[in-house]
Amino acid sequence: MWYSVCSYCGAMNAVSLSSPTAPDAHSDEPHSARPATAGRYRILTELACGGMGRVSLAVTDGPEDFRKLVVVKQLRASIAKDALTRRMFLAEASLAARLNHPNVVQTYEVNTRADPPYLAMEYLEGHTLMDLVRRSDEVGLRPDPRLWVQVVIDALTGLHYAHELEDFDGEPLGVVHRDISPHNIMVTCQGEVRLIDFGVAQIGDADSSGVIVGKMGYLAPEYIDRELIDRRVDVFAMGVSLWEVLTYKRIGAPRRMTRAGRHAYARVGSVVRSIDPKLDAIVARALEISPSRRYPTALALRDALEGWLAQTGGAPSRRELGSLVQALFAEERERIDDVVSAAMAESAPQTSQRETQPLGPWSPPAAEPAPSEGWGPVAAAMLRGVEACPREREIARPARDEAMIALNAMLDRALRVTRWGIAVIALAIVLALLSVGTLAAPNAAAAVQRVLAQ
Repeated sequence: MWYSVCSYCGAMNAVSLSSPTAPDAHSDEPHSARPATAGRYRILTELACGGMGRVSLAVTDGPEDFRKLVVVKQLRASIAKDALTRRMFLAEASLAARLNHPNVVQTYEVNTRADPPYLAMEYLEGHTLMDLVRRSDEVGLRPDPRLWVQVVIDALTGLHYAHELEDFDGEPLGVVHRDISPHNIMVTCQGEVRLIDFGVAQIGDADSSGVIVGKMGYLAPEYIDRELIDRRVDVFAMGVSLWEVLTYKRIGAPRRMTRAGRHAYARVGSVVRSIDPKLDAIVARALEISPSRRYPTALALRDALEGWLAQTGGAPSRRELGSLVQALFAEERERIDDVVSAAMAESAPQTSQRETQPLGPWSPPAAEPAPSEGWGPVAAAMLRGVEACPREREIARPARDEAMIALNAMLDRALRVTRWGIAVIALAIVLALLSVGTLAAPNAAAAVQRVLAQ
């Protein structure tokens, strides 16, 4: 249940829910001054905090016992009015509101008019890919590499969706995430994968701020050289992520020169001797220094990885992946559940009890005329059931009287409509018989009069 969300400049560090009171090194605001709510969301505990804002676990309450956990990302109040900061937040909010894909974190609400502004996102019960790899390495567990490849495939699916996003006129938005890393890929306890944190995403062909954002170890060479960038910088970052989860090491700087004189990163096979050469070649192409030599899209890299899985036994199931997450973080899940339950109990709204007056001792009501008088046969029959319970009759008498008056009028209207309906049918039959000459006119008139008299 760690929710690793970076701030706009990557300064927001992941904080475990098991230590929600961790000191905030970036904060210049007293804890008592921090908002206890964000719109209709009640803040339960802080998950992470950085120089630009904070991320909190919150809950929204509904009818009866309905509650839904969400993650709320808020701007820090002290800088919420800064023009550049607010513009960046609005850009993120605008993009987040359009993202709707199973492999991208879902945004429920964007409120830029709140003080401070906030985004409400889905709460993911899981861990980042970086957390999974680190814990696996700590306990000496090396899962089948196909599991890590499948996580990257799912993340690439969400990334390609973001790259292909269009505006309402059908024009490509040109989204570039710019902060792809294992820290921003979530894996839930059900084996689902979500790409998170579009806080520094670029929309369009160029970024006018001139600021390099993202994590340095995952930046493509052309980005560091301040050249124009496109989706291929995200493909490069995903290649770095795949290299690291397969080797359980940080990739570092390019280590050697190719025969053509280009810098190149070390191959996965030089670190993990047992790696399949075909998978090694896929990662190497994603890490090409020249953008033109890389996979052109996230979809192309995903297809290559899926082809490799098909040749090596097929894709692992979500159940396998979810079981791995649960096994690696079993103790943390129990502790975090306790923290969340305690926080929700402490912050639960106090509901006032309805004030009720005792009915007091009951005494038989005074005698009154029979209620069936003037009600009509059907309404009077319905009243006899109420008369069998005098106490209920005494309590419900005003409402009963109004209901019976309405019911009696309705039944009378129904009977009149039925009587006239029968008369019309009879008249139609008589006219039909007259037309064929089987009924004399005087007899026909007498028949109609008999029907109307009923």
